[in-house]
Amino acid sequence: MIGIIGAMQSEITLLRAQMQNEKQTVLGNKVYYEGVIAGQAVVLTQSGMGKVNAAMCAQQLIDRFGVDKLINTGIAGGVALGLHVGDIVIADKTVEHDFDLSPVGYVKGCLGKDGEPKDEPTYYYTDKVLVEYLQKAAQQYMSAENIHIGCIASGDQFVSRKEVKQELRNCYNAYAAEMEGGAIVHVAGENGVSAVIVRCLSDLADENAHESVDNFEQLAADRSADILVSMLKLMSD
Repeated sequence: MIGIIGAMQSEITLLRAQMQNEKQTVLGNKVYYEGVIAGQAVVLTQSGMGKVNAAMCAQQLIDRFGVDKLINTGIAGGVALGLHVGDIVIADKTVEHDFDLSPVGYVKGCLGKDGEPKDEPTYYYTDKVLVEYLQKAAQQYMSAENIHIGCIASGDQFVSRKEVKQELRNCYNAYAAEMEGGAIVHVAGENGVSAVIVRCLSDLADENAHESVDNFEQLAADRSADILVSMLKLMSD
């Protein structure tokens, strides 16, 4: 069973339209849609924005629905040099960039886990097989130069300042910034569940980000969802 999480309505609309045999379950204030997409049994949910919402949904998908794979889809801001709106970023690892224990001697992004070095950020790694499936799926929609595999930085903030963007690039070699993926991969890692993130860039995490999201949110969300559906088809073959 595959769990799919999108933060916003725009990020799950296309996926719900593709779902067959839909069954709804309400847990708290979240709705979980069970069904079949492209031959794969899935549970889809809209988490709401931010790491806590995302983590809560990820844990519920594991505990209540028994998923063994988690996929996070949606939009993001581009951080690495040379990116364009509409590009795809697939995470090979994640970092929670707003986790800050620096006043007590840790580098930013280090979660302070027992036995972990204080001078290195904490990374959670995505599933290599799922990354390969997403890469193959993305290649059906765009050229290789518009598909990027790298670190996605997650935090409870909308990145739209060049100094924050530069910090994410310098500290973590981040390709994209968003608000949920790191928490989902974190929960997956702690539960022994495989996970992956696919994000389409709606903006470049700069001073024009708000206007760019207004213009490209749905286009980017749908592109990410289209690639996810193609991934599920590849997994069904």
